[in-house]
Amino acid sequence: MKTWLKAIPTWLKFLHPKVISGHCAIVERNGGLGDVLCLMPALAALRLRHPNIRLIVITSRALMPIVQLAQVADVVLPSGARGLAWLRKQIHPIFDCHALLADEQEPPQPRSRTHLMEEFARILGVSDQPLVYPQFTAPANAFTRVTALLQEEDLCHRSLVVIHSGPTWPVKQWPVQHWQALTNRLRNERGVEVIQAGLDGHPGDPAERTPRVPGAHDWVNRLSLIETAALLSQAKLFIGIDSGLLHLAQALRVPAIGLFGPTDPACFMPPDRVESGMTAALPCIGCHHHAKGPLHWRTGCPYQIQCMSDLGVDEVVRRCLHLLA
Repeated sequence: MKTWLKAIPTWLKFLHPKVISGHCAIVERNGGLGDVLCLMPALAALRLRHPNIRLIVITSRALMPIVQLAQVADVVLPSGARGLAWLRKQIHPIFDCHALLADEQEPPQPRSRTHLMEEFARILGVSDQPLVYPQFTAPANAFTRVTALLQEEDLCHRSLVVIHSGPTWPVKQWPVQHWQALTNRLRNERGVEVIQAGLDGHPGDPAERTPRVPGAHDWVNRLSLIETAALLSQAKLFIGIDSGLLHLAQALRVPAIGLFGPTDPACFMPPDRVESGMTAALPCIGCHHHAKGPLHWRTGCPYQIQCMSDLGVDEVVRRCLHLLA
């Protein structure tokens, strides 16, 4: 009964005239935070092209707050909500942003070197529209919570750098000793305080855990997604692997450096900031876009993930110091 009561305000939105008259569309995407953030520019473009359509976004419950914050949809529903089967029969078009991506088919197929934002724009029929992140900021209560935590550690008036080392698929991880060396050098050479953010577990691989970085303030599992957005908004710089938090920093227009190996930054970094993605100089870089079968990028690497270990600390430090200057 309580579940139904909580759902009433959301379902009442379907009484809107645009819904009753059929002027609406459904866009479905679960996946990770980065995928949903890369979908947002296409959602914004869809709303601009069809301002009279009532846009319904269905996504995982954990990602609903960020979609609501970006105001790219009229209604945001969790993928497990009651009544969705009925809703899908009543409303068309339905844009399914899951099965149409090549590497999410069974078996996975090679994904072309097309930017993920452009792939979503193609699915939504807005390929000819400019693709930019909608502007949004975290609410005041999220900033209040982050400020309280900063005060606890005497960090309120310090220059902050936020890092995200994982967890993620093992083939995307930068060695923890590299993170430690980077943290120490940034603190010694620029006097910044480094905060390690993110979650401890990885939904795609329960065995994976976030490697803690010695020397960084451990804020893993301490913030909600929206509070993490508030923290990022106060940072001088974000450094992370190819993950959702990297995309969140980019969406918030925080200076960011992405550490890439199996994925190509040209396909995942915002098109106007591709140069912020760093890779080692190896011929196998970007195997995600061409490997399949036994060598599919998630299942293992025959080269001991050299693409990430060879991405040197000195090179990353130089890029960081340039952005912090």
